[in-house]
Amino acid sequence: TEAGVTRGIEDAIRQLGRVDILINNAGSSPLGSFDKVTDQQWMDSFALKPMGYVRAIRAVLPHMRAQHSGRIVNVVGAGGRWAVSEYVMGCMNAAVLHLTKTVAELVAPDGISVTAVNPGPTGPTDRMEQVFTAWAAHLGMEVDAFRKQYINGLPLRRMASTRERSEE
Repeated sequence: TEAGVTRGIEDAIRQLGRVDILINNAGSSPLGSFDKVTDQQWMDSFALKPMGYVRAIRAVLPHMRAQHSGRIVNVVGAGGRWAVSEYVMGCMNAAVLHLTKTVAELVAPDGISVTAVNPGPTGPTDRMEQVFTAWAAHLGMEVDAFRKQYINGLPLRRMASTRERSEE
């Protein structure tokens, strides 16, 4: 909500003195094709991802502009780049990519950079299992066979791990 985001940013500034980095990372939208997603699911997904990011960016911009510096990172799902019939809600991620580009151009003169990060498939997670189950069913495949085919199609032949860290 707008009030929740505003309160969170104000609390952070009060406790830390300033805000230098905003990382937007919201939950995911429900799986399903266009004919299966309800109006309420559309509204909830829009409020969660694009509008959640918009509200957080609006809340930090005055502070970042006053300091003439800041970094905004929008975490975006793969649905923003690849449209799949069984995940029409991926268009929320496409909206975030567009938002990222337009805000980046707007605030660059203020010393603020805005970027999008697309971490790609990460597992094991409940979300990836939901994706595998839905896409396998759509293709009429067994889940294990689809999972293996999907992973073999990735450049590293594996998904990123939830426990992975870069080596220093």
